[in-house]
Amino acid sequence: MAPPAAFVLLVADHADHDVGRSDIALDRKARVSWAWGATLNSPAVRKGAVETLRLDVQAGTINGTDKGPYAELFQKAIMAAGQVLPLLAQSWHPTAPSSFCGNYSKKLGRYERMKKNLVPGTEDPKTGKMDRVEEVLSTPMENLDGTKRAVRAMLVACVFAADLSKQMEGSPVVVLGRPPGHHATCEHLINIDAPPVKHPGGDLEGCCMNGGCFYPNSWVGAVHSLREGGASRLAYIDVDAHKPDGIWQEVEHLRGLGKERREAVLGDAEACKGVLFASVHIDAFPNPGVLWKSVDCVLPQGPRKAFDLHVLEELLPEGTCKTGTITNTEVLACFDRWQKRLLKEVSAFKPNGLFVGLGFDLHAAEKQIKRYKRVGIGLVGRHYRDLLGSLPDAGLQPGPVVLTLEGGYSKDAVMDGMRGVLEGLVKLSRARARKNRGIQCTAKLWGKRKRAKSPLEFEAVAGAKKSKRCLQ
Repeated sequence: MAPPAAFVLLVADHADHDVGRSDIALDRKARVSWAWGATLNSPAVRKGAVETLRLDVQAGTINGTDKGPYAELFQKAIMAAGQVLPLLAQSWHPTAPSSFCGNYSKKLGRYERMKKNLVPGTEDPKTGKMDRVEEVLSTPMENLDGTKRAVRAMLVACVFAADLSKQMEGSPVVVLGRPPGHHATCEHLINIDAPPVKHPGGDLEGCCMNGGCFYPNSWVGAVHSLREGGASRLAYIDVDAHKPDGIWQEVEHLRGLGKERREAVLGDAEACKGVLFASVHIDAFPNPGVLWKSVDCVLPQGPRKAFDLHVLEELLPEGTCKTGTITNTEVLACFDRWQKRLLKEVSAFKPNGLFVGLGFDLHAAEKQIKRYKRVGIGLVGRHYRDLLGSLPDAGLQPGPVVLTLEGGYSKDAVMDGMRGVLEGLVKLSRARARKNRGIQCTAKLWGKRKRAKSPLEFEAVAGAKKSKRCLQ
């Protein structure tokens, strides 16, 4: 029996992570229920093309039971996540705790103690009021224990998603949960005064957590795939209003590790053969106040860099904010240019592991970030559909496909975007299945012909058939 065209995972533990109603939060609790609601009401689910799974990581259950076809894989993912996070954290600092719980407890506990501290240099010119740490990092946290549960669950869910996709012949898996992750790294020491990080498109914020994110959920799943041999050439594609600075830091950090430290993380120092890093975003957070630009380049492998890093980033043009005058036609032209170039890059790079940062705050209906993007500017569902559906024809190889929910603050934007994603994933999965069947058919035909290994043998076979016909 063929596997489902795609899976959608609801990480139930996310509900324990509260961020309140503060305007500073680059997180929105309701976005998960909006995306889940769009999933359950989609034709793809009603027709059985997409399977939905409700994960409760704390209880160790899927769809309310600890038994079933995915139970063993789920338990292995819980164990694996507990191994990967400490290794990644210790690659940043050897002093990082060696246990799963120890890592996230130390990082989140430290944040709990410092989040209300005032930050010098942030004084308002009119009132003299200083911002608190949680305001500077756009990361409110109201319940430490609940956040610990949600953080652990998202890391486990992304590892499980990578394994599930690989086991199900590359069927894409969408992870719906919180907190988001593309603005964070696995480093456990929080330094809000960390220097900016270098990037060919312009400097980025340097703190190890920001924008509502605590850990790079998607990247932990990607590294797990490298460790287990599920992938060796990774493509990370981020479609979100905000640039994925945390994932960028992790990729550059990994390729800059020495052989011994890289081997400690990956098991095999040469497990990663290259990364394609692609993003489309507006000029906003996490820009530390520098000039950004679009990028299309390759950072080559070298004495201090373990593998090639292909970078393709599209900075959408100025004027997307509420006082801007740029039209959506111009914005979409930039997006289309980026997409065409991306498909060419995928075709040349041939990744066998795809990880997507899925943000719906770049949707035209998003109305909560008007300071940077006004309503009517951005994508609609068909753009998500067409981007994902076109990847198999562009050269995406067999391997895991995992999409992780990132931004999105308006119901209409999230629901329409999610419907487009599901349509695109069904198209992606069916295209890959057709391609795989074609490869299998070619292999069978070649197998039948392998007995004639030379032109003389082919001639002999043809002559024998001719003689047989003559005798008849």
